[in-house]
Amino acid sequence: MQFFFFSSRRRHTRFLPVSWARRCVQETGYQRRVHGELFLEMQKLLLIAATLAIVSAVKMTVYFESECPASRLFLGKSFGSWLDAIVEARDTDAAKNLQLEFVPLGNAAKGDDGEYQCQHGPEECKGNSHMACVNELFTGLSKWRFFVCWVVQLEKTKYNIDQATDNCANTLGLDLYKIKTCYETGQFREILDRYYNQTLNERDEFYVPYIQLDGVHDTDAEIKIKTSFLNWYCEQPFAKSSSTCTPEILEKFGQSYIPNFRKHRLTSRNPESKFYKHMKGGFTYAPMYFKH
Repeated sequence: MQFFFFSSRRRHTRFLPVSWARRCVQETGYQRRVHGELFLEMQKLLLIAATLAIVSAVKMTVYFESECPASRLFLGKSFGSWLDAIVEARDTDAAKNLQLEFVPLGNAAKGDDGEYQCQHGPEECKGNSHMACVNELFTGLSKWRFFVCWVVQLEKTKYNIDQATDNCANTLGLDLYKIKTCYETGQFREILDRYYNQTLNERDEFYVPYIQLDGVHDTDAEIKIKTSFLNWYCEQPFAKSSSTCTPEILEKFGQSYIPNFRKHRLTSRNPESKFYKHMKGGFTYAPMYFKH
C-alpha cells in the first residue's frame, strides 16, 4: 500500500494511506459543510425516533370493582366501544401502544381478620375474585374482552356471578377450569392482597373507576377516557397513524357517554384520612364480609 506524507497546520505529521490523503485533498469546504449538516440531521432524526419510542408506550392503570354501576358503565360502554373499534380495525399495535393494567378491587376494605368487605356486598367480592383470576391468568385482548363481556352478562343473568363467568369464558374460548381452580382453591386471595397494597400505595381518591396514566392521576384525562375511550386514544401521539382512528371507525364507535363524576377527594396516604381508615377496616357502610 502506498503512503502519503501529510502535514497539517497544527504541526501534526502523519503517514496516511494514499486513498485517505486524496480524500482530504479533494474534499472542498462546501462538501465538508454539507457532510456536517447531514450528520446533524441524522442526529436529530435519531433523537426524534428515540422520543417517539418513549412516548409510544403509555401505561394506563384502571381501578374498578365488579358491581359498581360506574365501573360497569365504563367497561361496557366507553372501554367496550374502543375494544370493538380496535378489533374491527385489526389494530395490532394497540396492545403495544397502550399497556393496560386492571385492578379489580375498587373500594373494598380489609378487616383485622384479613377478610374483605366490598362496597356492594359479598357478591361483588366474589365478582372481584373472578375478575382477579382472569386478570392474572390471561393477557391482552382475551382478558379485555372478558371484562366487557362479563359486565354485560352480569345484567343479562340477573347478577348471577357464576353464570356470567361461565358464559364469557365459553364464548371467548378461555379455559374455564383454570378460572374456577383459581377461585375455588383460594389462589385469588394472594392476588387481591397484592391489589390491596397497590391501592393503598398508589391511589389518592375514594371512587371508581379511578384511572392513572404512567402512575399519575390526571382528572381531565380521566374524564376524557370515561367519556370516550376511543376519542382519547386517537388524540394520543402514538395513534396518529393508527388504523383505529380513521373517520369511518370514529363515526361508528366514537360516541360519548356520561360517566359518573361523583368523587370523594380523600387522600389515602394520610393515616388519619377517611380513605385510609376505610381501607384499613374503618367501614362507612353496613358490614358485608365475604368469606370463601
